[in-house]
Amino acid sequence: MGLKSAAAILAALTAFCSGAAEHKVVFSDDFRTSSALSARWRNFSAPGKSSYAPGADGLTVTVRNNPFRDGYIECDVPLIKRGMLEFDMEFPDPSYTQGIGLFVELYNITTFFHGSCGDWRAYFPEPESKRIEGFNIEPVGHKRITRVSPKGRSHYRIFFDQGKDRVEFFRNDMEDPAFIQGGVSVFGHDFYRGGKLRIGSMGWAAKPYQYRISNLRLTELRDGETDSRPRNRILLFQGMTFDELLIFEALTANGVSPKNCIRYTLSPTGASTIIINRLKYDRLPGESRLKSAKTIILADAPAGPDGIIPDFVLEDMADSVRSGGRLVIFGGFFTLEKGEYQKTPLAGILPVELGSPFTTGKFFKPVPLKSNAPEYGWINSCKSFGVMYYHDLKLKKGAVVKLAADGKPMLVEWPCGKGSVAVFLGKKAGRGELFTDNPQWYKLASQICKGK
Repeated sequence: MGLKSAAAILAALTAFCSGAAEHKVVFSDDFRTSSALSARWRNFSAPGKSSYAPGADGLTVTVRNNPFRDGYIECDVPLIKRGMLEFDMEFPDPSYTQGIGLFVELYNITTFFHGSCGDWRAYFPEPESKRIEGFNIEPVGHKRITRVSPKGRSHYRIFFDQGKDRVEFFRNDMEDPAFIQGGVSVFGHDFYRGGKLRIGSMGWAAKPYQYRISNLRLTELRDGETDSRPRNRILLFQGMTFDELLIFEALTANGVSPKNCIRYTLSPTGASTIIINRLKYDRLPGESRLKSAKTIILADAPAGPDGIIPDFVLEDMADSVRSGGRLVIFGGFFTLEKGEYQKTPLAGILPVELGSPFTTGKFFKPVPLKSNAPEYGWINSCKSFGVMYYHDLKLKKGAVVKLAADGKPMLVEWPCGKGSVAVFLGKKAGRGELFTDNPQWYKLASQICKGK
């Protein structure tokens, strides 16, 4: 990793840890001397199995061909409820790897680097229904976190929050996690036995193979930390018809820098011969990203089925709005009721009532948008924005109608804590010229997102 890359990662980490005086490094190791290694770490390996050699470049772990019993080193670390484990990992030469290699484990969080697949994975417990018949043991599974660089050094970070039962995994990118694991007990048995940190090998290689770990650090993060960064990022969830709603294009045409508009795009993950959800966002924002968001936009973006956006991410969205952000939902045939928002943490902060998925309304022909709100008065005298299909929903008490079509509410807003929520109920469908066909749509869409 070059000096510029290292500097960029350090700068991003500094931003993540804004208010660093509130954070405390509780354990660190550069693995430079044998005496320090033997004093701090217990070795559960043996001759002929994995070995752990300190040096100027960090800890060199030699993996040998002893599948699933190649040994490990272990040390005691404090139990901290909210924090992050960081380390650099280097793969000098991947040509001899065949299977599972190095694992890094903290508390109940177990990850490993799979040599032949070239990825970083996380273990997680499976439900009892996944037990093998005749065996009364807790089953475990594993899920790919991200691909790893086949050669060279990368920076890894594991952010955990025992109070929220959540773990976020990062590689190099210090803003969006590569994977978020919810509903996991961070401490597990360590809560009773004391905190442990382990580095080891499952030992499957054609011949001895080496990994190198350096710059290991465990940092405690204070509960209720505040992010001092300015709220200048827009998080745009591009759902099923995002290419027709043109929200990104509208924002960038009206002064938003593309680098400040972070997009999360829904896409199919594979073909299936049975009726099963195969949709997934290319990635999801982490807690820190959501805290610092100025605006969160869901453009025909479903939350379900199968938790396309997990509830804990939606809860963070709601918290971001309450603390001063803005949430904007653009309607479509795959969001709100059909997008299974009814029982999510967002349902309570929306200015409209959600219920049956069969609440689509239809005009016989496109009806123009009109407004009694001064800030949107300009649409009454320009070329009409036609709406044909819409979400026919009841408004909650206190909701304010900003745009309407033939008396039906089309843009509904209300305050939420220190922030605000807006829902555009029009759907891009039907014959004739519709709202997105209007040359002024970029202006209107941008204004809806900004709220002024």
